[in-house]
Amino acid sequence: MRILCVVSGNYGKRIAEHLARSSPEHWQIMTWEGPRDLPAVIDEPEEFLPASLPEADLMLSLAENAGLSDLAADLATLCEAEAVIAPVDRRAWLSSGLSHQLARRLERRGLGYAFPAPFCTLHERKDAHPLINDFAGRFGTPRLRCVLDNGEVISWEILREAPCGNTSFVVKKLTGVTVAKAREMAGLLHHYYPCLADMDVSQGNGHTLLHQAAKITDAAVSRALVSCRE
Repeated sequence: MRILCVVSGNYGKRIAEHLARSSPEHWQIMTWEGPRDLPAVIDEPEEFLPASLPEADLMLSLAENAGLSDLAADLATLCEAEAVIAPVDRRAWLSSGLSHQLARRLERRGLGYAFPAPFCTLHERKDAHPLINDFAGRFGTPRLRCVLDNGEVISWEILREAPCGNTSFVVKKLTGVTVAKAREMAGLLHHYYPCLADMDVSQGNGHTLLHQAAKITDAAVSRALVSCRE
Protein backbone atom coordinates (compact mmCIF):
# COMPACT_ATOMS: atom_id res chain seq x y z
CA MET A 1 0.00 0.00 0.00
CA ARG A 2 1.27 3.45 -0.94
CA ILE A 3 0.56 6.04 1.74
CA LEU A 4 1.08 9.76 1.28
CA CYS A 5 1.38 11.79 4.50
CA VAL A 6 0.46 15.44 4.04
CA VAL A 7 2.28 17.37 6.76
CA SER A 8 2.99 20.97 7.67
CA GLY A 9 5.05 20.70 10.86
CA ASN A 10 6.47 18.47 13.58
CA TYR A 11 3.15 16.81 14.45
CA GLY A 12 2.73 15.26 11.03
CA LYS A 13 6.42 14.63 10.54
CA ARG A 14 6.67 12.61 13.74
CA ILE A 15 3.77 10.40 12.71
CA ALA A 16 5.13 9.96 9.19
CA GLU A 17 8.58 9.05 10.53
CA HIS A 18 7.12 6.49 12.90
CA LEU A 19 5.05 4.93 10.13
CA ALA A 20 8.14 4.74 7.91
CA ARG A 21 10.04 2.91 10.68
CA SER A 22 7.35 0.48 11.75
CA SER A 23 5.08 -0.18 8.76
CA PRO A 24 5.05 -3.55 6.96
CA GLU A 25 7.78 -3.86 4.35
CA HIS A 26 5.30 -3.87 1.46
CA TRP A 27 3.94 -0.46 2.50
CA GLN A 28 5.48 2.66 0.98
CA ILE A 29 5.36 5.76 3.18
CA MET A 30 5.78 9.09 1.38
CA THR A 31 5.62 12.64 2.73
CA TRP A 32 4.63 15.94 1.18
CA GLU A 33 5.06 19.10 3.23
CA GLY A 34 2.49 21.78 2.57
CA PRO A 35 2.61 25.50 3.41
CA ARG A 36 2.00 26.58 6.98
CA ASP A 37 0.56 30.05 6.33
CA LEU A 38 -2.58 29.24 4.36
CA PRO A 39 -5.79 31.18 5.02
CA ALA A 40 -8.38 29.32 7.10
CA VAL A 41 -10.93 29.50 4.29
CA ILE A 42 -9.80 28.86 0.71
CA ASP A 43 -12.06 29.95 -2.16
CA GLU A 44 -9.72 29.00 -5.01
CA PRO A 45 -7.91 25.75 -4.12
CA GLU A 46 -5.98 25.74 -7.39
CA GLU A 47 -3.92 28.71 -6.17
CA PHE A 48 -2.42 26.62 -3.36
CA LEU A 49 -2.14 23.12 -4.82
CA PRO A 50 1.23 21.71 -5.93
CA ALA A 51 1.79 20.97 -9.60
CA SER A 52 1.93 17.25 -8.81
CA LEU A 53 2.09 14.73 -5.98
CA PRO A 54 3.38 11.15 -5.73
CA GLU A 55 0.70 8.60 -6.59
CA ALA A 56 -0.80 7.01 -3.49
CA ASP A 57 -3.53 4.58 -2.51
CA LEU A 58 -4.25 6.15 0.88
CA MET A 59 -3.66 9.73 2.00
CA LEU A 60 -3.16 10.84 5.60
CA SER A 61 -4.02 14.50 6.15
CA LEU A 62 -1.76 15.50 9.05
CA ALA A 63 -2.05 19.25 8.56
CA GLU A 64 -1.38 21.70 11.36
CA ASN A 65 -3.61 24.44 10.01
CA ALA A 66 -7.21 24.58 8.88
CA GLY A 67 -6.27 25.88 5.44
CA LEU A 68 -4.25 22.80 4.53
CA SER A 69 -6.94 20.54 6.01
CA ASP A 70 -9.42 22.33 3.75
CA LEU A 71 -7.40 21.15 0.74
CA ALA A 72 -7.52 17.47 1.71
CA ALA A 73 -10.05 16.41 -0.93
CA ASP A 74 -8.20 18.24 -3.71
CA LEU A 75 -4.86 16.81 -2.60
CA ALA A 76 -6.36 13.31 -2.50
CA THR A 77 -7.59 13.71 -6.06
CA LEU A 78 -4.19 15.01 -7.15
CA CYS A 79 -2.35 11.99 -5.73
CA GLU A 80 -5.11 9.63 -6.99
CA ALA A 81 -5.80 8.24 -3.52
CA GLU A 82 -8.83 6.03 -2.99
CA ALA A 83 -9.32 7.01 0.65
CA VAL A 84 -8.31 9.67 3.19
CA ILE A 85 -7.67 9.51 6.92
CA ALA A 86 -7.74 12.95 8.56
CA PRO A 87 -7.22 12.52 12.31
CA VAL A 88 -8.55 15.14 14.69
CA ASP A 89 -5.90 15.71 17.33
CA ARG A 90 -6.57 19.44 17.50
CA ARG A 91 -9.90 21.00 16.62
CA ALA A 92 -8.16 24.19 15.52
CA TRP A 93 -6.65 22.18 12.65
CA LEU A 94 -9.80 20.28 11.69
CA SER A 95 -13.04 21.54 13.22
CA SER A 96 -16.30 19.61 13.21
CA GLY A 97 -17.70 21.95 10.58
CA LEU A 98 -14.73 21.50 8.29
CA SER A 99 -14.76 17.72 8.70
CA HIS A 100 -18.42 17.68 7.62
CA GLN A 101 -17.55 19.74 4.54
CA LEU A 102 -14.65 17.43 3.72
CA ALA A 103 -16.86 14.37 4.12
CA ARG A 104 -19.29 15.74 1.53
CA ARG A 105 -16.48 16.58 -0.91
CA LEU A 106 -14.89 13.15 -0.52
CA GLU A 107 -18.23 11.39 -0.95
CA ARG A 108 -18.90 13.29 -4.16
CA ARG A 109 -15.55 12.06 -5.48
CA GLY A 110 -16.25 8.49 -4.44
CA LEU A 111 -13.43 8.42 -1.87
CA GLY A 112 -13.45 6.66 1.48
CA TYR A 113 -12.65 8.66 4.59
CA ALA A 114 -12.22 8.55 8.35
CA PHE A 115 -11.82 11.36 10.89
CA PRO A 116 -10.68 9.60 14.10
CA ALA A 117 -10.68 11.92 17.13
CA PRO A 118 -8.04 11.42 18.44
CA PHE A 119 -6.03 9.38 15.92
CA CYS A 120 -5.67 6.41 18.31
CA THR A 121 -9.45 5.79 18.23
CA LEU A 122 -9.09 4.42 14.69
CA HIS A 123 -10.15 0.78 14.27
CA GLU A 124 -11.59 -1.48 11.61
CA ARG A 125 -15.26 -0.93 10.73
CA LYS A 126 -17.56 -2.95 8.50
CA ASP A 127 -18.57 0.15 6.54
CA ALA A 128 -15.05 1.57 6.16
CA HIS A 129 -13.05 1.60 2.95
CA PRO A 130 -10.80 -1.50 2.70
CA LEU A 131 -7.65 0.63 2.59
CA ILE A 132 -8.64 2.40 5.78
CA ASN A 133 -9.26 -0.95 7.43
CA ASP A 134 -5.88 -2.20 6.19
CA PHE A 135 -4.23 0.76 7.87
CA ALA A 136 -6.38 0.45 11.00
CA GLY A 137 -5.39 -3.19 11.34
CA ARG A 138 -1.85 -2.04 12.08
CA PHE A 139 -2.22 1.50 13.47
CA GLY A 140 -4.99 2.92 15.64
CA THR A 141 -6.42 1.80 18.97
CA PRO A 142 -3.61 -0.19 20.61
CA ARG A 143 -3.91 -3.96 21.06
CA LEU A 144 -1.26 -5.73 23.12
CA ARG A 145 -0.15 -9.09 24.44
CA CYS A 146 2.26 -9.64 27.29
CA VAL A 147 4.10 -12.46 29.03
CA LEU A 148 4.54 -12.73 32.81
CA ASP A 149 7.13 -14.43 34.96
CA ASN A 150 6.50 -14.54 38.72
CA GLY A 151 4.14 -11.60 38.55
CA GLU A 152 6.49 -9.46 36.47
CA VAL A 153 5.96 -8.40 32.86
CA ILE A 154 8.89 -9.75 30.85
CA SER A 155 7.77 -8.98 27.29
CA TRP A 156 5.14 -7.25 25.20
CA GLU A 157 3.82 -7.90 21.71
CA ILE A 158 2.23 -4.98 19.87
CA LEU A 159 -0.61 -6.23 17.69
CA ARG A 160 -1.71 -2.70 16.81
CA GLU A 161 -0.15 0.54 17.97
CA ALA A 162 -0.98 4.21 18.11
CA PRO A 163 0.10 5.92 14.85
CA CYS A 164 2.33 8.38 16.72
CA GLY A 165 4.55 5.69 18.27
CA ASN A 166 3.29 6.23 21.80
CA THR A 167 2.52 2.54 22.30
CA SER A 168 6.08 1.42 21.60
CA PHE A 169 7.39 3.97 24.08
CA VAL A 170 4.96 2.88 26.80
CA VAL A 171 5.50 -0.87 26.57
CA LYS A 172 9.29 -0.49 26.63
CA LYS A 173 8.93 1.32 29.95
CA LEU A 174 6.55 -1.36 31.24
CA THR A 175 8.93 -4.26 30.66
CA GLY A 176 10.51 -5.70 33.80
CA VAL A 177 7.91 -4.26 36.19
CA THR A 178 5.19 -5.91 38.26
CA VAL A 179 1.61 -6.17 37.03
CA ALA A 180 0.47 -3.69 39.68
CA LYS A 181 3.18 -1.21 38.66
CA ALA A 182 2.34 -1.59 34.96
CA ARG A 183 -1.30 -0.75 35.64
CA GLU A 184 -0.28 2.24 37.70
CA MET A 185 2.24 3.63 35.18
CA ALA A 186 0.44 3.17 31.84
CA GLY A 187 -1.58 6.37 31.72
CA LEU A 188 1.27 8.46 33.11
CA LEU A 189 3.76 7.13 30.57
CA HIS A 190 1.30 8.00 27.81
CA HIS A 191 1.72 11.68 28.76
CA TYR A 192 5.49 11.39 29.02
CA TYR A 193 5.87 10.50 25.33
CA PRO A 194 4.35 13.18 24.95
CA CYS A 195 0.93 12.55 23.46
CA LEU A 196 0.12 14.64 20.39
CA ALA A 197 -3.57 15.12 21.24
CA ASP A 198 -4.71 18.52 22.48
CA MET A 199 -6.61 19.68 25.54
CA ASP A 200 -9.64 20.43 23.38
CA VAL A 201 -12.84 18.97 24.80
CA SER A 202 -14.32 16.37 22.47
CA GLN A 203 -17.95 16.73 21.52
CA GLY A 204 -20.27 14.19 23.10
CA ASN A 205 -18.40 13.01 26.19
CA GLY A 206 -16.93 16.15 27.74
CA HIS A 207 -13.36 14.79 27.88
CA THR A 208 -10.32 16.36 26.29
CA LEU A 209 -8.70 14.59 23.36
CA LEU A 210 -5.55 14.13 25.45
CA HIS A 211 -7.54 12.51 28.26
CA GLN A 212 -9.27 10.19 25.82
CA ALA A 213 -5.95 9.13 24.30
CA ALA A 214 -4.49 8.39 27.76
CA LYS A 215 -7.54 6.29 28.67
CA ILE A 216 -7.15 4.33 25.42
CA THR A 217 -3.54 3.46 26.26
CA ASP A 218 -4.44 2.61 29.84
CA ALA A 219 -7.27 0.34 28.67
CA ALA A 220 -5.04 -1.45 26.17
CA VAL A 221 -2.46 -2.20 28.86
CA SER A 222 -5.13 -3.32 31.32
CA ARG A 223 -6.74 -5.69 28.81
CA ALA A 224 -3.36 -7.24 28.01
CA LEU A 225 -2.50 -7.70 31.68
CA VAL A 226 -5.81 -9.46 32.36
CA SER A 227 -5.22 -11.99 29.60
CA CYS A 228 -1.42 -12.30 29.70
CA ARG A 229 0.21 -15.64 30.37
CA GLU A 230 3.02 -16.89 32.61
